[in-house]
Amino acid sequence: MTNAEVLHRFGDPDLAVASADCAIRQYLNKSAEINASAGGSVHIDRFRRAIAIASELHAAGGRLHLALQVDDMAVRAAGLAGATRGAARAREAVHLRADGRTREADELARDVHGGTDAALADDLAGRLRGVVLKLRPFAPVDAGVAAVVEECHPFVSSR
Repeated sequence: MTNAEVLHRFGDPDLAVASADCAIRQYLNKSAEINASAGGSVHIDRFRRAIAIASELHAAGGRLHLALQVDDMAVRAAGLAGATRGAARAREAVHLRADGRTREADELARDVHGGTDAALADDLAGRLRGVVLKLRPFAPVDAGVAAVVEECHPFVSSR
C-alpha cells in the first residue's frame, strides 16, 4: 500500500492528493529506469493507483481541469484494452459531465460500455454501490452522510 492510498483511506484528502501528485511526478521523471527494471510491473500498478487517487481527489476538490489531465494519463498508462482502461475512461466520462461537457461524456460512456445503455446502467449501479459501502461507516456520526446512504440504499440493494 502506498502513502497516497493510506492517506486516502484514513487521512487528509489534501495530503493524499499531494502524495499522489508527487508519486506521479516521480514515476514520470524516472519512467525509463522503472520500465527497464525487473520490478517494473509493480511500479506500473502503483503508478496507476496514484493516478486514480489523484483523479478522484482533484475532481472532489473542484479541480476538474487537473482531474481530466490525470484521466488522460490514466488512459495512456492503461494500454489498449482491459479493465484498467475501461475504469480510466469511465472516470474521464464522469469528470467531463461534471465539467459541463455532457455530449463528450455521453459518447465516451457509450464507447466504454460497448454502446449499450444496460451495460452503462450496470456499471453505474456498481460504482454507486462502492461509494455507498465506503460511506456507510460514517453514517452514524454524520447526518448528511446518513441521508445519502439512506437515499441510495434502494438503488444499490436491488441488484
